[in-house]
Amino acid sequence: MQNEQTECFGSGFHPDYQQLSGDFLKICSGIREKGYRVSDQLIGYLLSRDPSYITKNNDARKLILKYDVDILLDFLIQNYLNGKEI
Repeated sequence: MQNEQTECFGSGFHPDYQQLSGDFLKICSGIREKGYRVSDQLIGYLLSRDPSYITKNNDARKLILKYDVDILLDFLIQNYLNGKEI
């Protein structure tokens, strides 16, 4: 029989989303300026954790590496659920 109890995920740590939001805009801008599709590059990075999916343009790679992938996913999901444009 399967365990019917719901597991909770989360570290309880929530970074400064205002700072992350600004960094995320710079990351997206750096990717866009190089002619890449932002969603493709972010999906590649988030699934593989390979920073080569993120361009060095505008320090985008340096900025994204400041954040754990779980934090980035939480940020993206929270913004989606709250209907905010990033």
